[in-house]
Amino acid sequence: MAINDLAMTDGPRPGDRDRDADGRSSRDRNQVTRSGSDRVSSVGAGSNSGSPPDPAAAFARQAQTQHGDVIERLVAFGDAVQNDRPIHASLEFLVGLADDALDDEIERQLESLGESIGIEHGTVVSVYVIPAKRFDSQPNHPLIQQALAEGQTYV
Repeated sequence: MAINDLAMTDGPRPGDRDRDADGRSSRDRNQVTRSGSDRVSSVGAGSNSGSPPDPAAAFARQAQTQHGDVIERLVAFGDAVQNDRPIHASLEFLVGLADDALDDEIERQLESLGESIGIEHGTVVSVYVIPAKRFDSQPNHPLIQQALAEGQTYV
């Protein structure tokens, strides 16, 4: 077969738009599919797991189950804690651990839990781990002030 014969085929050529029977291009169909799947995933977020619909409560419950013996303070704050939660809400946790429990492994586990809860609930989650005694020794620290003023205390 000669090169000229290939150019004369009825198949799609570069630059041609692939259209369905309704005249929609494949790009249009992909956008509809993507936006439809986004709606399904955001509506169903967190509903299949059996966890509380509130991501702060879910994190607090699981953190206390896994590390309750060393968590002395746990405060959730950020716009996801507010009643009028925006679509792109963020959630922050200030976790105070017992002095003898401060180590990188527990901090990583709490951060990983926050990431999992964030994915499950479609929320950006940040976890800050500090010594519990800092709540009392540095009450004027901006992060502690913000957490206590805006947040919900679980422990």
